[in-house]
Amino acid sequence: FIDARYYDVFATVGGNRVTTYRGLPDGNLAVLQAYIDADDAQSFYTLSWACDLDGTPLLVAAGSNAVIRVINCATEKLFKSFLGHGDSINEIRTQPLKPSLFISASKGRVC
Repeated sequence: FIDARYYDVFATVGGNRVTTYRGLPDGNLAVLQAYIDADDAQSFYTLSWACDLDGTPLLVAAGSNAVIRVINCATEKLFKSFLGHGDSINEIRTQPLKPSLFISASKGRVC
């Protein structure tokens, strides 16, 4: 559901950082952007690609502090934060037919 121009772009999470990379033709990787969460105690566990209604790529990430961060990849800025879980968030999935929707899961409940 993401624009074909991004076929060689992927993202990772670790600690309080979300990083996007591009795979280069020579086999190397180029760092495109890095988002560092303001909460030093945050430890991201999961992320998923999504997009807004205009098709702008978004990254949805969450982890130990039970806050979902939505990062706009075009502006390289935090777009929105969601609260709703009482415990760490272990999984995020994007709805393939409507990539502006996502679901999250934690020990406690699904939001």
